[in-house]
Amino acid sequence: MTLLDDVKNAAMKYAQLYNPIKKTEKFEEDSEVNEAKTGLYSTMTSIFWLIVVVFAIYLSFKKNNGFNILGFLAAFFFAPIYIIYVVATTGLMFIPIVGSKSASAPIS
Repeated sequence: MTLLDDVKNAAMKYAQLYNPIKKTEKFEEDSEVNEAKTGLYSTMTSIFWLIVVVFAIYLSFKKNNGFNILGFLAAFFFAPIYIIYVVATTGLMFIPIVGSKSASAPIS
């Protein structure tokens, strides 16, 4: 073996010991599990907010006896705040689960 071969071998051993890619392999394996958990969490969060927005738009139609552009935009962009506003100003009796047979009547 020559001096050049010794230097190459030493460089290879050093690269194997201190290779940043090799140190992150375990992290990459863990990240696959984290991505699966994050993906599920993200999906569940998206479904929750979709339900909130759809419910706010439903309330907008009920409160305004049909389509009203300002009510629709408020319900679409500020859904949680719009739901709180409608509940605070009209109560909960218009919600089909809470309300009685008059739940299908428009909100006054």
